[in-house]
Amino acid sequence: MKTLHDLAKTKAVWRFFELICSTPHPSGHEELLVQKLKAEAEKAGLQVQLDDFGNMRIDRKAAPGFERSPCIIFQAHLDMVPQKAPGSAFDFLKAPLPVQITGNRLHCGGETTLGADDGTGVALAMELLTDQSLHCGALAAIFTREEEIGLNGARALPKEFLRGDYLLNLDSGCDDCFYAGCAGGVEDYGFFTPQYRPAPAGEGVKIEVLGLEGGHSGADIHLNRGNAHKLLAKLLERLGSSIALSTLEGGSVVNAIARESVAVGILTSSLEEAQKEAELCAKELSATFNASEGFGFKLCACEAPAVVWNEKFQKDFLTMLDTLPDGVFEFSAELDSVETSCNVGVIARTSDGKIKVGCHPRSFDDIKWQKVSDSNGEHFKKFGGEFESQGPYPGWKFKSGSKLLEAGQTAAEKIFGKRLPVCAIHAGLEPGIFTPAAPNLEMLSFAPAAPNCHTTEEYLDIDSMEKVSCWLRELVKGLQE
Repeated sequence: MKTLHDLAKTKAVWRFFELICSTPHPSGHEELLVQKLKAEAEKAGLQVQLDDFGNMRIDRKAAPGFERSPCIIFQAHLDMVPQKAPGSAFDFLKAPLPVQITGNRLHCGGETTLGADDGTGVALAMELLTDQSLHCGALAAIFTREEEIGLNGARALPKEFLRGDYLLNLDSGCDDCFYAGCAGGVEDYGFFTPQYRPAPAGEGVKIEVLGLEGGHSGADIHLNRGNAHKLLAKLLERLGSSIALSTLEGGSVVNAIARESVAVGILTSSLEEAQKEAELCAKELSATFNASEGFGFKLCACEAPAVVWNEKFQKDFLTMLDTLPDGVFEFSAELDSVETSCNVGVIARTSDGKIKVGCHPRSFDDIKWQKVSDSNGEHFKKFGGEFESQGPYPGWKFKSGSKLLEAGQTAAEKIFGKRLPVCAIHAGLEPGIFTPAAPNLEMLSFAPAAPNCHTTEEYLDIDSMEKVSCWLRELVKGLQE
């Protein structure tokens, strides 16, 4: 059976991808990967700069005779979303990713995310920067940190790191179009202080949502896969006074569609009756979204909590969650994409005992996502919550008449046999952050096909990776003057 290590022997891009997959790098923990890439770059005689945030810029000088050619920057992010299957003991801070190959796909067997978002971009950039047989003008790579938790590295990037003529963002996750625009957005959080009462007589119960696909809260929001928090709220409201809750938690990041949500409490009716009600509820709810065959609710006995939420707090919190906007709000025919959306991604307990509810509004129109954020704030406050908004990022509007886009299309005709459509992505990309700092920098986004990112079903198309590698070389050649 072929392995990633076998692939790594065939081409530098796979060697670098293997290095990335073997190095822990969830958001906020990219330091070891930074050091390994720095060592690889310096071994190849390249110049490396690190800013105060830990972002990296690698520079390769122009080859003799190409000193007047434009400087091309490859840009990718170093961090990955650390999602794992329910019950998995995988430790993203210690273990290499469990990468497997099935046919033409690289994946992690459904146990964890693969991190093709954006390990592919880093690997592709490193391949070209270290290839001494490639004769061209100056090349550079910008590798940012903490992209998945608010584009934090891009926000902190020094303006001088953006010096260059063209920037290729290698983070769009599909090879069937060029992305030339992206949505802006913000992270919204509501904080609620539970009011408790002594637990009533009854049986301890844990209720879980099973069988959801999750996905990227921008790129996959239109697929209507179902949000675990919203579905669980429906069931809990249906159970009414027969369930007294003590906790409700789920999700890990605001930019991933919640695939798991778990409630614990006291059941004053029988477990069998509640399970029947849950099965009926699941059947009815499955008609409202694109439910997989495995969707349902699991109820099981557990240790009974000593205290539970009081009746008013429970009713208010579930009503708040049930009525909190989630999903697609508006579709743009012009962009052939979702225009405005919001995702309810996280419900978690804070260190001071509050319940944090995290949402992620997005839109191509910055005014529209701001309106959704304002509405979220009013909604949280209406039900007694505190509101906090953080990490706003602007959208990216593409400039017409781009020489970079035309060179990209010429290279696409050679490698893919056709020109590719130009689209905008309903997700945040670094070009949105970079535009104010470098308004004259032409930018384009393109990447290998890596479906289902931010989920344990993420995979990388091997042939696509190979083709994008060839496309990048053709693009570099086409931009030489």
